[in-house]
Amino acid sequence: MPANQPATFDEPRFVREVLDLYLLHAKNEICAQTYEQRTLKFAEFSAVYGSLPIAKAKPHHLLLWVNSHGCWPSDWTKSGIIAGFIRAFSWAKRLGIIEHNPFAGTPRPAGERREAMEPAHYQALLRHSSPAFRRLVVFLRYTGARGGEAISATWEDFHAERCCIQLTQHKTMKKSKGKPRVIMLPAVALKLLAWIKRRDAIDPNRKLIFQNTWGKPWIKPAIAWNVKAALQRAGIKGQVTLHQLRHLFGTQAVIRGVDIVTLAELMGHSKTAQTEHYLHVAGRKEHLKTAVDKIFKPTKDSGQ
Repeated sequence: MPANQPATFDEPRFVREVLDLYLLHAKNEICAQTYEQRTLKFAEFSAVYGSLPIAKAKPHHLLLWVNSHGCWPSDWTKSGIIAGFIRAFSWAKRLGIIEHNPFAGTPRPAGERREAMEPAHYQALLRHSSPAFRRLVVFLRYTGARGGEAISATWEDFHAERCCIQLTQHKTMKKSKGKPRVIMLPAVALKLLAWIKRRDAIDPNRKLIFQNTWGKPWIKPAIAWNVKAALQRAGIKGQVTLHQLRHLFGTQAVIRGVDIVTLAELMGHSKTAQTEHYLHVAGRKEHLKTAVDKIFKPTKDSGQ
């Protein structure tokens, strides 16, 4: 055998073994946050079905496990988790590690159309949140960034002279072929970050831009709890998520006449098809009227 011949491994027989192999492969292929989330979900699934032979694994095993989590009320969340498992086993099948994907065809719930956050909900979050959480809310409102991008951004990623935050590790890193995610910062966001930096300059060890009240990193369950608590204090009922601020950003951009290609770049979408969601703004057609007016607006050269 040649000296440089790569090591081989026994063909996996159990579900856990495939998931472990995929995580070894994916560590350098996906962003750190996505990798951490999948590692946790795969470990939890393996605690229940890890010893199940691949030959006996069926889509209903994955579906039963997902539906057993009452803490995942969002169909979007459930669909994304199912997709992660299908992707892992599709990778193994594609490389010939396994003969078939036992979870292919697992039904994925279709989430309801994501709505933009209501202005009243945004104002309630500002009035009834801690200062640390309020800063995160304002940043997301004015940048359209994903929550995960904001809480993972460091001061090394911040470029004041270019008015942006540039992330080398991000959700769409693989789809964009390694292209950095650039979050453009309007004046409000720039002033906010400048204020945070001045305020926390006394802590030379601080790396993350946004930290909670105790100087620790934000985690998603804590973010969801803060949203719920703020709305309860305001007497507002209903399911509201911080991600709706991103939809508010996209919706406003369309209404103000930002073209779909530019908006896709601003929001970090790898394809404009993802951005087209914001064209379907229920009950609000002002942007269509503006677009028609632009088409037929007389110009000096047209003579019309």
